[in-house]
Amino acid sequence: MTYYIFRHGETHESKYKINYGENIETAEILPEATPVTKRLAYYLKNERVGAYFSSPYLRCKQTMEIIKKITGKGVVYDKRIGEEKVNRNLETFEDMFARVKEFHNSLIQKNIKSASICTHGGPIAILSSLILSGKVNQDDLSNYPKTGVLLVIEEGKLKSLDFNRA
Repeated sequence: MTYYIFRHGETHESKYKINYGENIETAEILPEATPVTKRLAYYLKNERVGAYFSSPYLRCKQTMEIIKKITGKGVVYDKRIGEEKVNRNLETFEDMFARVKEFHNSLIQKNIKSASICTHGGPIAILSSLILSGKVNQDDLSNYPKTGVLLVIEEGKLKSLDFNRA
């Protein structure tokens, strides 16, 4: 399976590295996220992506709207890859790991050959560790790329593509 995993477009909170707080589900992408997302979308358009998945949070939906316009592909919104709530004490690391693993297992069960996944830092850290090593620990939660970076994981190999530069 080939995975194309990336964070939502840049938000005020991600740009200035501040906590989302009450805006965790409603934070919007910044205007400067649009060209970066378009470059990423044109790359995906030229790849053989079988299915597109996204967190249902607003910033991911806005990111995927840009990608849908360019690729012409539909997207499935899945709450299992929503923003991590561990830092807000709404779920344990084990709970978050279980829901992201369940999402990953569903991709395997559906025999999807390639998937594009737009999500958040924590779920990206869990997914990439799970795919690459088969194990995840809480220390892995901070191991995720900045916005505008696409992780391509294929046959156990990781490639990172940065679309922040024109």
